[in-house]
Amino acid sequence: MGLGMGLIFGSSFNTATAGVQPSDAGVASAMVNTGQQVGGALGTALLNTLAATVTASYLASRAPSPGVIRAAAVAGDTRAFLIAAGIFGVAAVVSAVVLPRGPNPAPAVRS
Repeated sequence: MGLGMGLIFGSSFNTATAGVQPSDAGVASAMVNTGQQVGGALGTALLNTLAATVTASYLASRAPSPGVIRAAAVAGDTRAFLIAAGIFGVAAVVSAVVLPRGPNPAPAVRS
């Protein structure tokens, strides 16, 4: 995961700041960093809440035993991973549709 994340950050920052005026590059980069941090925090909180809710409802519907507790944890994590995969799938489709193809556009020069 560390290798994959390291490989995508450079290109994602480049894509996010493409076409920005050189004088606005710092602000654009700060906005990308802020979005990354807020998105990561909210995404983790959302998926953790989802996993905990599924785990609790699984346990509430069955008699507790060591096997049921393990199965409940797996059910919660599985649901969270499926939702995360769906989010990544939607993001991939949106990226394929929205992002321009070809070389990065040159920023417009201010007069």
